Amino acid sequence: MKLFYLLLLTFALRLFRLGIPETYVFDEVYHVPAIRAISQNNPDAYNPFAKAPEPNTAYDWLHPPLAKLIQAGSVRLLGDNSFAWRFPSAVFGTVSIAALYFLALTLFNSRPLALLAAAIFSFDNLQLTMSRIAMNDIFVTAWITFALAFFFRFLKGPSLRSKAGPYRYLVFTGLFTGLALVTKHSAILLYLIFLIFFLPKLIKNLKLFFPAFFCFLVIPALIYLLSYSQLFLLGGSLKDFIDLHKQIFYYQTHLTATHTYQSA
Repeated sequence: MKLFYLLLLTFALRLFRLGIPETYVFDEVYHVPAIRAISQNNPDAYNPFAKAPEPNTAYDWLHPPLAKLIQAGSVRLLGDNSFAWRFPSAVFGTVSIAALYFLALTLFNSRPLALLAAAIFSFDNLQLTMSRIAMNDIFVTAWITFALAFFFRFLKGPSLRSKAGPYRYLVFTGLFTGLALVTKHSAILLYLIFLIFFLPKLIKNLKLFFPAFFCFLVIPALIYLLSYSQLFLLGGSLKDFIDLHKQIFYYQTHLTATHTYQSA
């Protein structure tokens, strides 16, 4: 019940004056045009060479599309306005608090500590900020936190109440890892954590190799391909998919642009 009230307060704070300002904030100049294009089934959202739809903007094709697909759904339901752009971020900002509670409960097996961790996280300035703008960071935060929670629950061993044993937690780890990867490529760093903590367990029990291969690699790869379904449904080919990722890699490895608000 205490968690429910914390989440309710968290959600209310993120909704308060959410549509203000009505103009683009930070990287919304990239994300919102892409969200709008996706909501209109405009293939320019996946075209690295598409003309900017408005002055001083560009389409965000650099990141995988899951967050933008969710945000585009909000635009379709609530209209093309600043509140609709940001509403999914407020939702996932709240969801990420629940995810952190689950992770802390898994790690420490203490509800008071888990609630304290969730409360501290809910009032973190960066978490609040990213919950109130139309970007993808708060989405990937939620997915990553759930992935880690299920991963460490898997490491604890089989549940006494489940005949399925720990494998269901491994499957959920793969699902949330896939969702994180189709939101932002930086989620690939999850695999470093998996390697550090899972490798000793794998060495002791080689029977875990195939379940781990399926959950850590096959499931995320399938989710990644499915996330680009709109691209294919709009007439894009496998070559277009590959060429897009070549441009993503080139951009990320040759980026020299700066922000006026960046830290020294």
